[in-house]
Amino acid sequence: MKFGYAFVSTEHPNLVAQLHLLRRAGCKSVFTDERSSVKTKRPALRRCLKAMQPGDMLMVWQADRLADNSGDRTAIIKDLSKRGVKFRSLTEACSTTPRLKKGRKSKLLSRPDFQEMTGWSDYKNWLTG
Repeated sequence: MKFGYAFVSTEHPNLVAQLHLLRRAGCKSVFTDERSSVKTKRPALRRCLKAMQPGDMLMVWQADRLADNSGDRTAIIKDLSKRGVKFRSLTEACSTTPRLKKGRKSKLLSRPDFQEMTGWSDYKNWLTG
């Protein structure tokens, strides 16, 4: 089953556009959270992650909708992968689905996320897990 997650913040206040893209991508169930403070608990995201089963897919408008920092984003995506749940960002080349040739990794981090890491070795270690 395809699940969608939309998160609205002051920087990206358009929930309608996110919902439209997620529905168009085939999401049967969409969870939404709105930022109410700097430290948002994101209860809908927690419910969404808990509901997902192996073989399901989580789709987001942008990967940064999952978490405020790359470390938390990476942890969520790795946890999904370990549970057999696929991940896909609709507006970025960011996916865990096997669309690349065998033996190649999908891009899971955007360029700004890569720049937040301390260096190439951190990125390489993250890819090889």
